[in-house]
Amino acid sequence: MAQEIKTVTVKIGDQDRVVEVRKPTPKIEAEANMAASKVFSKLVKEKGEDGKSAFILRSQLNTYLADIGIYTEQDIDDINTFSDRIKELEEFLSKGGKKKSEGKKAAIELRQLRYGIYSLLMRQTEYDKNTVEHYADNARMDYLVTKCICFDGGTPVFKSVADYEVDSIMQIALAEPIQVLAGMVSQYDPDFEKKLPENEFLKKYNYCDDKYRLVDADGNLIDGNGERIDEDGNLLEKKDKPVLVGEFEDDETETVEGESPFEPMVVSEPVAVILNTALPSDGYGIDIDPTAHEQTK
Repeated sequence: MAQEIKTVTVKIGDQDRVVEVRKPTPKIEAEANMAASKVFSKLVKEKGEDGKSAFILRSQLNTYLADIGIYTEQDIDDINTFSDRIKELEEFLSKGGKKKSEGKKAAIELRQLRYGIYSLLMRQTEYDKNTVEHYADNARMDYLVTKCICFDGGTPVFKSVADYEVDSIMQIALAEPIQVLAGMVSQYDPDFEKKLPENEFLKKYNYCDDKYRLVDADGNLIDGNGERIDEDGNLLEKKDKPVLVGEFEDDETETVEGESPFEPMVVSEPVAVILNTALPSDGYGIDIDPTAHEQTK
């Protein structure tokens, strides 16, 4: 079988160069994994000044984040609870045999749980770069870059990992080819969202559109409660107008000017100044410019 090769045009200095991104052979993959293993073995044995491990494992990350206050015990309990419930709902959808309305309810709950657990796990992102596995993954990727990114014709751009690590200019120039290579060797499935059981169910029974947004029987966008929404998720009235202000009842007695039904807010002096500053005659006084608009190591 021919080796998969993708070409990318990059600017190196003042010249446009064609760069080949070659999918690693099994031999190169094995060598890259060996490089990662060496880094892993080295770092897992390193000790800090206190005699404890200098680096943490990903399996220890949640406990570490709890110790420094990033995660609470409740957060960790929620992650475990959400994970268990996700497995339960996935099994429910896989078995079938129930009413569509029950399946829809399970699918929507499953979607909400995934988002909840994703939001919690996102806190790990900043700290994952300090784990042993992160450094090992980087070592693997660095080796693959030196073997799989080549000039047109097959000559590797970098002679060695050391050559790659010190050439920051070329690292920037080859950012796109490196991303292409990462996509080739990662376990990320571009059809991941499509294959989620809740999305398969919702799409099969026409409860969502091609973007997996919930819809009613007429194809209108709705939220998890079945209420119609617009493209931005704003709740709609029957006339398709975003609901920005709710309905208020008439006063039974005349309100004395200056009186308020609310308790006075206790605010700091700077906030009080802002709250008591009159708005400019042209509205909020905001000048809106209509034209205004990391692979970590």
